[in-house]
Amino acid sequence: MKRMKWIVAIAVGLLIGSTNLYAQSNKVVMQVPETTSVNGAVQVTIPFDFSVSGKTLAAGEYLIAPSGEKGISLKNVKGSEGAMVLSHPLSNSKADGPKLVFHRYGDKYFLAQAWLRYSDTGCELFASSEEIRLARAYRQQNVELVAAK
Repeated sequence: MKRMKWIVAIAVGLLIGSTNLYAQSNKVVMQVPETTSVNGAVQVTIPFDFSVSGKTLAAGEYLIAPSGEKGISLKNVKGSEGAMVLSHPLSNSKADGPKLVFHRYGDKYFLAQAWLRYSDTGCELFASSEEIRLARAYRQQNVELVAAK
């Protein structure tokens, strides 16, 4: 009976530990000003092409700001590219400062979360049909752009 308990405990430990093996995270430092605007807008250089709400945006410098209670806007600083997207709120007990979280599948990046202020709340964007399709074919890798300290 003791042996069976040990086997079950080891199996549970392996299952819990193995879930962390699939959540790979690469952190790339982005330059974000020490103080963001009152409304939480940040200006950031995104070093790769990415998709948001089914629209692909080129790598470049973007102004990202809250838009109402449930949305965010992205605007390319040097061009006319941009998007307005709906999101739902997220909370986290650790306030790491401004950061963007992308889901990566192969060579495609999808904006998944935006934490625009030094607070414990952020927003999560809805997955597009293309992201859902790629999630079935590839393993997801999280890529975080975090505020420079």
